[in-house]
Amino acid sequence: MLLYHYTDQNGFIGIIENKQLWATKIQYLNDSKEFYLAFEFAKKILQDKLPLADNDNCKARIKRLMANLSNITHINICVCSLSEIGDLLSQWRGYSNKQGGYSIGFDVEELKIMAKKNNYRLEKCIYDENEQISLIKKIIDETLNIFISYEEPNPQYPEYSSKSSEYFKERIISSAPLIKSKTFSEEQEWRLISSSGISLEKLSYRPGTSMLIPYHKIKFRDDFWNIIKQVIVGHTPHLELALNSTDSFIYNQFYTNKYLISKESDFSSINIMATKIPYRSW
Repeated sequence: MLLYHYTDQNGFIGIIENKQLWATKIQYLNDSKEFYLAFEFAKKILQDKLPLADNDNCKARIKRLMANLSNITHINICVCSLSEIGDLLSQWRGYSNKQGGYSIGFDVEELKIMAKKNNYRLEKCIYDENEQISLIKKIIDETLNIFISYEEPNPQYPEYSSKSSEYFKERIISSAPLIKSKTFSEEQEWRLISSSGISLEKLSYRPGTSMLIPYHKIKFRDDFWNIIKQVIVGHTPHLELALNSTDSFIYNQFYTNKYLISKESDFSSINIMATKIPYRSW
């Protein structure tokens, strides 16, 4: 199975030359509701549970979980988006612009290995609202059950953290990047997700449309041809020239790599092809 990452020409060159993907801080992705949907669901579920709490300590715990939701929205969780579909019109419109774009097909099993080495994980996004709510309910119920006998400290200050709230935050943070609006379901997105918050000194920054965008570099091994299996060239008025230059660029990168001077069969395993969708972006 292949998963595809869409990018423009600059992104494509950077991925191949630097042998890395960029994972964007999740609050800066295109969908303005990214990362916050999980917190909205959690807040509503906790509000519904509060009147049903059978003792003051349980009520204090629920209030603390609610109050601590606001403390985790700025954490440095970074994600890199991929799609099950390598030739999708909405993706070309979003990423190729007038420069021309690329859809890079990665081997799933190699992606998983790369993710683990970089302290990331690879998972499929959830678009169905019932499944999303069920996941958040499970996290909340699990937290309340695990800490059922735990005495909440400083109940008069629900915004303070505790063992229960720290456990809850860790579980919510882990699941929030998987929850996406159903309006994006055609993308069939998977995500590389940082397993923990990225420290500030490990973040890099790139120019965005209206602000600097924080991101984290995910490095893959030098023999990139073992992880990249296909490259789809997007819409361009000079398709044949674009295919030829893409092919020669990868060939050049292959032979400048000191690890693969004589393994031409590896290079030939990368399938370079053109988009089949009729669309003019120029």
